[in-house]
Amino acid sequence: MNHYTTRGEIDGKAARMPGELRELIEQVRSHFPELAEPFAGAAARGNLREGARHLVSSLIEQIHRQEPSGDDMATKLHRFMVTNLHKGLTLKDLAGFLGYSKKYCSDFFQARMGEPFSRYLKRLRLEKAEQLLKKSPATMSQIAESIGFHDQFAFSHFFKRATGYSPKRFRERHGKPSLPDSR
Repeated sequence: MNHYTTRGEIDGKAARMPGELRELIEQVRSHFPELAEPFAGAAARGNLREGARHLVSSLIEQIHRQEPSGDDMATKLHRFMVTNLHKGLTLKDLAGFLGYSKKYCSDFFQARMGEPFSRYLKRLRLEKAEQLLKKSPATMSQIAESIGFHDQFAFSHFFKRATGYSPKRFRERHGKPSLPDSR
């Protein structure tokens, strides 16, 4: 509450305001009670611009205080990618998750993670594939699907280009024997 008006005066004047403005003030009051009084006071005095400016700047301050730190955001990005690796992630998926454009997400990702999205995705896929080839009896098709490839041939091509070994050869050298592929 400011020194110009009391809550009672605000509520009295608010009753005479257009319905949309009253509704907006009530929404602000229900979500951000500490911000509602200065906004409602300015609106009651007929100075919507002042009230809106105060409300927006206060909301921006709150957002910045609640925004995760770089480390938290890096963890959040990593967790999103690991959790959704099987879906064949794209930059478009990341943009949808973050709620920004693909270009902004690409720049944001590189700044937070220290490498481009595509390289990070490739590294995650490779690490998981190697882990599964070494420790899991899963078929090549199952491994391919678990890291976002729609068929084992695309996976085999990706893996061989990245490691110099076919997945089968890598498993023979480093891991468990595979289950026969069901076709």
